[in-house]
Amino acid sequence: MTQQIKAKKLDAVWNFLSFLGVVGILGIIVVVAMIFTNPAASYNPYPPPTMPVPITLPTSTPTQYSLPATWTPTVNDTVTVNETATSTAIMATQLPDGELIMETPEGVITAAANGYYEFALQSAPAPIDASILKPDLQTTDGVCTWMGVGGQVLDIQGSPYTGVGIQLGGQLNGRTILLTSLTGTALQYGPAGYEFKISDAPDATVHNFWLRLVDQSNLPLSDRIYFDTYNTCDKNLVIINLKQVRQ
Repeated sequence: MTQQIKAKKLDAVWNFLSFLGVVGILGIIVVVAMIFTNPAASYNPYPPPTMPVPITLPTSTPTQYSLPATWTPTVNDTVTVNETATSTAIMATQLPDGELIMETPEGVITAAANGYYEFALQSAPAPIDASILKPDLQTTDGVCTWMGVGGQVLDIQGSPYTGVGIQLGGQLNGRTILLTSLTGTALQYGPAGYEFKISDAPDATVHNFWLRLVDQSNLPLSDRIYFDTYNTCDKNLVIINLKQVRQ
């Protein structure tokens, strides 16, 4: 019996201690929750730092300025002219095909004369035998069945300039010719080569034909380059090379 009584007392002690532990845990939870909701509470052992008092700035009122009722700007219209200076009037006219012509008291000049265009002749047009570059056009008994113009276009560094438009215009035997191609389509002249067939037989003409480069809007990138053609088979291909001279 004595052992049973001692066991019951020991159980009571442990139950009481367990009760105190549960109550303590609940108390801690309640205190933590209160501190969480109000960190500035006096029972918080680690209160947050006190924030400085906000500074209230005075309200500013903008001052509106107004001009006088009769305000007139002053303009200095006095210009000093040097009587010894001379001026040259230049009139520029752009033709429907995009060519720029300028008129001065000394006469009519093209835009290329003033460095307007990006491209110019690399060398003078050179007539050669077409069969040199086109072996299928061999002359038979002094007769050839082709006449044309070809060459290549280089950029300002001397590299091939491919994909730019090139136009051929002119007249032959009452027939008007206007053809357009791209550089890089006739590789026998180089990576940026081009070629136009003018007729099935050589014919002599003087400045009847012209050639120029154009951009995607069909505006000229070079001046019109006029050239002659010849009625002999050893000159039935005119070589014209162009190069970029400015950007």
